[in-house]
Amino acid sequence: MAKPGKKKKLLFVLEIVVLLLFIGGLYVYGQISSRLDKIEQPKLDEEKIMVNQEAPKMTGYKTYVLFGIDSRGAGSQYSAQNSDTMIIVSVNNDTKEVRMASIYRDTLLNIGDDTYTKANAAYARGSAEQAISMLNTNLDLDISDYATADFSAMAEVIDDLGGLDIPMSYAELVHMNNYCVETSELTGREYTPIELPEPKPEDQETEGGMFVEADCNLASGEALVRQFMHGKKFFRDEFGTDNKILWLPDVFGYSWALPQILKRSGIESFMTIKISWNQYNHMPHDTFRWIGVDGSEVLTHL
Repeated sequence: MAKPGKKKKLLFVLEIVVLLLFIGGLYVYGQISSRLDKIEQPKLDEEKIMVNQEAPKMTGYKTYVLFGIDSRGAGSQYSAQNSDTMIIVSVNNDTKEVRMASIYRDTLLNIGDDTYTKANAAYARGSAEQAISMLNTNLDLDISDYATADFSAMAEVIDDLGGLDIPMSYAELVHMNNYCVETSELTGREYTPIELPEPKPEDQETEGGMFVEADCNLASGEALVRQFMHGKKFFRDEFGTDNKILWLPDVFGYSWALPQILKRSGIESFMTIKISWNQYNHMPHDTFRWIGVDGSEVLTHL
């Protein structure tokens, strides 16, 4: 039979444990509450949210969208708050399984009023309402709930996670250091540049072909030839490589003589983007062999 003194001691210990658990619970609640208080909860104007009424209705799922906006300050050329990140989140109501899909920021979509441009511009034009309507009408979705994060929110989340381990190439490290200097100034957080490995790795693919991204409609044949002559010389001198790919992402048209000039310049392939951004005249192929005016052929990808 236990003595009364031992029972009182055991009861006292249990009371201390319960009290500590209660205090810990209050602390956790306070931390969560303080963080939730920082979250702005703007009310959507549901009358501005558009959906495709003819789209098939999907049941058993709830769909959300996460916007990551470029929130650089007023006066910056990037201050329009484009949604450079758009992640569609679909949740199975029964199994709670979550699926996510990203929308490329440069995807050519109708962002409203039959205006076709980069998808990331919808948020800047009409805030979340227009960006959600763009996704609903172009992708046959029915989204009404969203979350938006800016640079400061993203930095806070990553810090709370203890950082992220991401494998990066040498070129990515260089760009990361450049971008994070500006981001640290915007968020008010310190940033220590990532130390670049020495010597510089030799496994980088350096392609381009031209000295600058040249207009190919107005330039003469001689001007285009000089682009390759000086461009390939630059890559040989700076990187020790002989370019075999012409990379022109942001040019609106190309001379029929270009395949001939490419072949004579030692360029075997051609890659571009902008020519496929056309509301009315769509390119029928993504990858094909472009035959020039003299019969020269180059492998081309849009």
